Amino acid sequence: MLTAVIGLRDWNSRFERPINGDGKGYYAYLPAVFIYHDAQFGFIEEIETKYYPLDRSQFKNFLNKQPNGRVVNKTFPGLALLYAPFFFLAWLIAWIGGFVCDGYSLPFQMSISIAHVVYLMLGLRAIYETLSVLKIGIRTSLSLVLILVFASNVWYYILYDHSVGHVFSFFLCALFCRNVILYFQSKKTFYFSVSLVLLALMVSIRPTNAMMLLFMPLLSRIAGTTLFDGLRDYLKSWREQWKIILICSAIVALSPVVWYWQTGNFVVYSYGKETFDFLHPHFVEFLFSFEKGWFLWSPGIFLMVFITVVLLVKKDFLTILSVFIPFSFVVYVLSSWWCWTYGDGFGQRPVIEFLPFVVLVFGVGIMSVKREIRVLFISLFFPFCCLSLFQGFQIHEGIHRGGTTTKSMYLSHFFQWYTDAPKAHIPLEYIKVFEKNAGEFQLSEKFTYSKAIKLPVKDISLIELKAEISGKHKDTNVRIVLSSKDSKYYKSEFTGMYIYNFDRLLSYSFSVENCQSDTLLAYLWNGDSNSKVSIRSLRAIAYKR
Repeated sequence: MLTAVIGLRDWNSRFERPINGDGKGYYAYLPAVFIYHDAQFGFIEEIETKYYPLDRSQFKNFLNKQPNGRVVNKTFPGLALLYAPFFFLAWLIAWIGGFVCDGYSLPFQMSISIAHVVYLMLGLRAIYETLSVLKIGIRTSLSLVLILVFASNVWYYILYDHSVGHVFSFFLCALFCRNVILYFQSKKTFYFSVSLVLLALMVSIRPTNAMMLLFMPLLSRIAGTTLFDGLRDYLKSWREQWKIILICSAIVALSPVVWYWQTGNFVVYSYGKETFDFLHPHFVEFLFSFEKGWFLWSPGIFLMVFITVVLLVKKDFLTILSVFIPFSFVVYVLSSWWCWTYGDGFGQRPVIEFLPFVVLVFGVGIMSVKREIRVLFISLFFPFCCLSLFQGFQIHEGIHRGGTTTKSMYLSHFFQWYTDAPKAHIPLEYIKVFEKNAGEFQLSEKFTYSKAIKLPVKDISLIELKAEISGKHKDTNVRIVLSSKDSKYYKSEFTGMYIYNFDRLLSYSFSVENCQSDTLLAYLWNGDSNSKVSIRSLRAIAYKR
């Protein structure tokens, strides 16, 4: 998996930096503290210009201005603690290898990708060990671990998207489950103390991770005891646990300390206007919608939950409640977030950290059936793993749009391997005035601009640009441009994600009614790429109302 993560990414592309999206906020604490000593993150603008697309298409504003004029990083600082070992190792490698030690050069970018893989592997190892502790066989345990990765969206956020921190919470949750179950089975306080530290770390990453506590009754029943009996034994020695209490308090206090460093206030709501609406949860949409339904986009997980429910019907009522109540509450809270789709991407990413609970209760459930039936259950997941891999590929390629997919889009693109070529829609009231053609051209490292079409725009309302292009797929830097000579009027569209190794006709429309220039230029630009792009034709069509 590490080979795939490193091999599939263009490390020279400004568009494929691993430190991206929300990850920019989580990571920024480290260079802010150790390199720039800047509580206001003033270095971000320079970094954006130096390493990321110049059109700011991947700019992430993670800073919220406070009433006192200072800014606060809206993300919580806990994830930086897990990034830290890889950050310092990258700093050492950058210093030895002669790279720029600014926190964002190649060694730092690669270190974050590697961190994702390492923490996932450690989390999966913890789940495997927990399954073994629960007397689940080696083959079954290995099968469950693989199903968990590939039937869900976990693999996607390792292979394609490093902009979020859910894989790290997944790792901590897996360790949390392991230590809690070991405690309930052995009554050794060490395991429970470690669990408390892990819980504090998870809360310092995402406060909603405090909901892990709701699964304690489930873990106790999986371990063959009750929550009351387990906690009673630990509470007897609470006076001896002052070190653990101190460590947990220090971890939880990290956020107020960092807020004070940034704003001068210990208590800050760093997310600004982003909040929960608990009176209007999107419970059903969160689970089943074509837009971003957890179970619809990860039907393998739905199958796992369904089989678990069927098997639990035979169990006692308390076991059923220990599963139903925490999962229902988690979905209720997560679906109450102002943006319940959590942006684009593949499936519902905030449930990733709770997946260890799903696989553990499923593993215990299928051990109650005969071996032949257990093998049948596991074999059912193979097509769902394949579907997950294919649909994750579709999301990455832009065939599906995470967070905006409709039922008709989902069904019409179900088996599609290529993105739809963009097609301009010209309103019926527009009348064609003239058409110009720039002919054939090839873009390369030497020739970064196509032939330009000079367009008089007097009395023109709309210009449609059509380009028939082929080239290296995913050359995301190629764009079609309509601009005045002084660039006071400048509009462009990325075409790279629609380019394949065969000719495709792409068309875009641009309004020019408020253009102050008499003449515009239409062209294609490939200025940040070494790959060749062939232009079979570039046409401009002018319309007026």
